[in-house]
Amino acid sequence: MSRILFDDAYFNLGNSGIARVWRSFFEAAVEGNMFSKFDIEPVILNRSDKLTDLGLPTLMFPEYDVTHPAEDRRQLTRVAESLDISLVVSSYYTFSTSTPSLLLVYDLIPELLGFDESNRGWLERKLAFLQADAFAAISNHTKQRLHEFYPHTRKREVAVAYPAVDPSVFYPRPTSQIEVLRERLKLGQDYFVTVGSRYQTGGYKNGHLILAAMQRGGFDSADWLVVGGEPFTEEERQAAEQTGVNLVRVALSDDDVAVALTGSIALLYPSMEEGFGIPPLEALACGTPVVCTRRASLPEVVGDLGLMIGGKDPDELLAAMRMARSRELRSRVEQLGPKHAGRFRWQRFAETLLEIATREAKEPQTAASRFRSALIASNDDLVRGIQC
Repeated sequence: MSRILFDDAYFNLGNSGIARVWRSFFEAAVEGNMFSKFDIEPVILNRSDKLTDLGLPTLMFPEYDVTHPAEDRRQLTRVAESLDISLVVSSYYTFSTSTPSLLLVYDLIPELLGFDESNRGWLERKLAFLQADAFAAISNHTKQRLHEFYPHTRKREVAVAYPAVDPSVFYPRPTSQIEVLRERLKLGQDYFVTVGSRYQTGGYKNGHLILAAMQRGGFDSADWLVVGGEPFTEEERQAAEQTGVNLVRVALSDDDVAVALTGSIALLYPSMEEGFGIPPLEALACGTPVVCTRRASLPEVVGDLGLMIGGKDPDELLAAMRMARSRELRSRVEQLGPKHAGRFRWQRFAETLLEIATREAKEPQTAASRFRSALIASNDDLVRGIQC
């Protein structure tokens, strides 16, 4: 039996999609009795108390502090050695310098957009990529980006583990629930919906394209419901006032998100770069059209059911928004969307991750020696990064 240490470090940092991925992974693994199936003894490095209700062994550990990562790493290494851990699997970019590791790769956006590599957090990220023995990527696109920015990974095993949605939450909701939500949020009969950030660093979420569509009157008497994300900008407010669009921004539970998606004309998701993109899959699960770009991982997520655009032409977005109102299209998505989304299962995600973890734990490579020699040969700054 392999003893594998799972570090819940990300749960100290946020409650975004990454936290959902890991929570869903553990729930699927426990429900499917997968740890026994794969002959794994799991131990959760408990920094957050967010996973203590799963009935799995946990070990109390200090909260993750990215400003002092070297001391955190030393402590993690001592724990892994003392417990005879075969493999470390971190939810973020923590690792042991003496125990092999498996890294789940979410996206390569910091590398693509040229984020400041002198930032402590991004340096830790680079160290984690360089030292990992095996990888799992959340899409084929992310796998390709990983090979592009970290060519050494072409010689390592990289599995693709697609995230999913919970079909007990994301499914087409009845009209009665939609009407209650509309009344509560003061929404009109017709509305488009956006879930999550509209801009992000460098603007890669491409909310400016939606703004341009609104400025051209493209909402055509529909409201705009924004779930989460940034507060409305002054430009958005001015455009809404000039075109008569009712802006509503609110935080919603997953249950209410499913209702909101079901009742909307379409999900607008013009992102130019994604590691995966869970909101479009949630929309399809609810039988709702998705307007998204044909870039990055999004074609993998929506298949042939998405209204695909290039992401730079407001007129192309306007045409897609009009198409989303088509009764013929809506009937097709209502019929096929939930079936398509159902092909993405958290059980399969967990199985894929545990399959590669089991292989790596049973055939460990000398991660620490390879890591140190590679860094010494390539970059003295990164060597100092492990130590301070």
